[in-house]
Amino acid sequence: MRRIHAAALFLSLSCSLGGCALEHESCDTDAGADADTADASQSCPDDSVCLDIQLLETDAPRTGRLAVMWYQLSDVAPDPEPQIAWEGALDPTARRIVIPLSAIAVPTDQALLLCERACPDEARCPCRGTVQVGIATVVAADDVNRDGRIDVREVADAPLGRGDLVVARSETQYRTAPPPFDRVFADSIRKGTRAYRIIDEGGGNVRIGSPEEHQAFDLKLCSQPGTRCAAPLPNLRAF
Repeated sequence: MRRIHAAALFLSLSCSLGGCALEHESCDTDAGADADTADASQSCPDDSVCLDIQLLETDAPRTGRLAVMWYQLSDVAPDPEPQIAWEGALDPTARRIVIPLSAIAVPTDQALLLCERACPDEARCPCRGTVQVGIATVVAADDVNRDGRIDVREVADAPLGRGDLVVARSETQYRTAPPPFDRVFADSIRKGTRAYRIIDEGGGNVRIGSPEEHQAFDLKLCSQPGTRCAAPLPNLRAF
């Protein structure tokens, strides 16, 4: 059984292997739109991802960009290029950021999907079987070139923080995740684009599970970009 390391899971993407492009294609969504802000005391709408900002340092935080990014969960090279599905301006002084799930573009590259394949090279071996799931992370990064957008290189090289959640997309509902996907999902795989919580199973392993009702997640931010903002998480078991 392979293990998917947290660095690959969240921020040490295929760019670290020199295999991804520096720019991303525009998505079928308003990629330049600002994220909505809300009172952190309010419950989170079911159709949104809610992120409560936690500052990790006392220095004034840098204003950056926030993105939802699809990526290939497997850490076996070669990896397909990640896809930025939503992005917006990051206001680090906000208490809560709300991202509508409907604004997150679906993954367009089949190589990014978590599915059963005949080989680990996603470009050569397409998905087989009906269970196919997109996996995304929510990341904050510095807009290094100041072009008002964020690309996958900036996510890898200038991270400001990340959300403690996983976003997943499935075209089909599974009340109980079928094998071998139950090694990744602790309970159900929900239809559509949904937020999932990270479940610590001990021993340095995690699975992902459906969030509690109206659950908000944390977005931990550094004042300046750097690798300290991409601290490794426990390993996620996979197949």
